Amino acid sequence: MTRMPVFTFQYIAIDTEAGVTPEEFETFVRGEGVHLPVYPGWRWTLLRGLRGERTGQYLMLYEIESAEQRDRYVTARGEQTEAARQFWARHPEAEAVLARWRRLGTFAELPTLFTDYRLLADNPRSTVTPGPRYRDRPGEEPVARVIGIHNLALRAGVTEEVF
Repeated sequence: MTRMPVFTFQYIAIDTEAGVTPEEFETFVRGEGVHLPVYPGWRWTLLRGLRGERTGQYLMLYEIESAEQRDRYVTARGEQTEAARQFWARHPEAEAVLARWRRLGTFAELPTLFTDYRLLADNPRSTVTPGPRYRDRPGEEPVARVIGIHNLALRAGVTEEVF
């Protein structure tokens, strides 16, 4: 059986009541947050809503190699596993960055809202050039792709299997 990737979306909120601005948060994430260690087999991208019902709000997108990799670090309830706690214990240098992130807003951990998704279909006719969703490296052209997320609702009487 082929290992299918899992995508997890987690809502991220900045602490505007404490005076945190989007510019301050985004500068921090691009300058420091992107250097946080990440679980093996995981990749994250932070998104900001451009239009629609979540304009100006943030969403963390995790792309995980497989459900097994996800389950190794996060329980079904969204809590860290023992392997996750051991991972962070091996990276004490990350604590200062995590503490700053948590002062600015929520980090991708409980009590944030989250949903895991599995890959259902991929349109082979896409003309989007393969490549990173985001990249900012000295001497290279920056990349910041627009990602559209659409929630679909099934009509009455239509099951997931039929869809």
